[in-house]
Order: sequence, then C-alpha cells, then structure tokens
Amino acid sequence: EHAWVHGDVTQSATLDAAFQGMDVVIDAAATRDLDGPNGTAAVDRDGARNVVAAAQRAHVKRLLIITGMAVGNIPPNSPPPMDKVLGAKRDAERLFSASGIEYVILRPTGILERPAGVFALNLSNPAKYHPAPEEFMMRAPSAEELKAGPPPGTISLADLALVTAFCAVDKSAANKTVVVTQLQPPVPARPDWARQLSAIPAVDAATACKDAATAALACSGAK
Repeated sequence: EHAWVHGDVTQSATLDAAFQGMDVVIDAAATRDLDGPNGTAAVDRDGARNVVAAAQRAHVKRLLIITGMAVGNIPPNSPPPMDKVLGAKRDAERLFSASGIEYVILRPTGILERPAGVFALNLSNPAKYHPAPEEFMMRAPSAEELKAGPPPGTISLADLALVTAFCAVDKSAANKTVVVTQLQPPVPARPDWARQLSAIPAVDAATACKDAATAALACSGAK
C-alpha cells in the first residue's frame, strides 16, 4: 500500500510533497471548464508550468504528459472554444519539451472503453500522422460501427494506460512526441512498441527552444 498525497496542479506549493522521491511524473490533468480557476488556461497550461517547476525542484528524472491528437492537427475552421483548449494543451507540451527534464508527450486519438491488448497500436511521429476524417467528428461510434472493429482514429482507454506506463520508463520514448492510436486496418495486438518508438525522432530542450513559440513561453531557463 502507498500513502496518497493530495496535490493540485493549479497550486504549485501543493506539488512538492507529491513529487518528493519520484523518478517519473505523469500529467493527465484535464478540465471541462473553459475559464475561471479550473479553466483550460489554469489547468492545462499553468498547471503544466507548475508541474514542471515542482519536478525540477524534486529532481524528477522523466515527465510524461497526455494531451491529444488534435493538438498537432487543429481542424480548419474549428470553433473558438476548441482553439482555446488545444492552444492551452499545446503550450503545456512546449513547457514539458523545454523543461530540461527527459519528457514524453502522448497525443491519443479518440478514447473508447474497450478491453486492452486486443488490437495492435500505432505509435506514430506526429509529423507523419494523417488523421482520418472520422477523427474530427467528435462523436462516439454507434453499436453497428463498433461491430466492424475499432473505428479509425480511436484507442482503448485501457490500451492508452498500458502505453503510458511503458513510455514512462522505456528509454525508446525519451524526449519524443507520440500520436497513439489503433492500427488500421485492425490486426491482433503485437509487442512492438519499442520498435515503433525508435523510428520517432527525439527533440531535446535545446532543439525545442529553437521554435519561436516555445522559446517565448518556456525557454528562459531551459537547460
């Protein structure tokens, strides 16, 4: 058994006790609020800034954050609320990549409840990932659609948990941004995650800070 320590990503001082002695910190924070003390800026962007600062103080060895596929593929003519959420999450990614701590950014596609370990996963370089039109529909598939297998642009929540645990510790994931989705067409699960991750280029803090937006947001103290 473990003693649970309460921490709030919007309150930086509460994170020190939670991070003490930790080698890896996983940031899966999210919010349904657009504005206010629990809005997307406070939780997704500023919360990530607080996580990074506390991890630096605690000498954490690796940070992992879960954002979303659409962060790197903002749909054309997306509504302002979506732009606001995706912008805050993109800023969170920038803060992690410029932290000077080994990091992993996971961008899952649509998350569905179904068993893990049934279908093969696609761990993809965001620069080479081309989302299917269905991924921007923002709806749950029907029962009839599910009978044909996992819809394009979806992933099992349980599979995402397994990939998160793997990437939190495996050296093949270090300093990488990864789109996580089901392989299409569906094929049985296979243990090739490290091989897939090895094909994705790593980006360290110095390289991340060559991006103007990242430099302006996060790079004054990058190592």
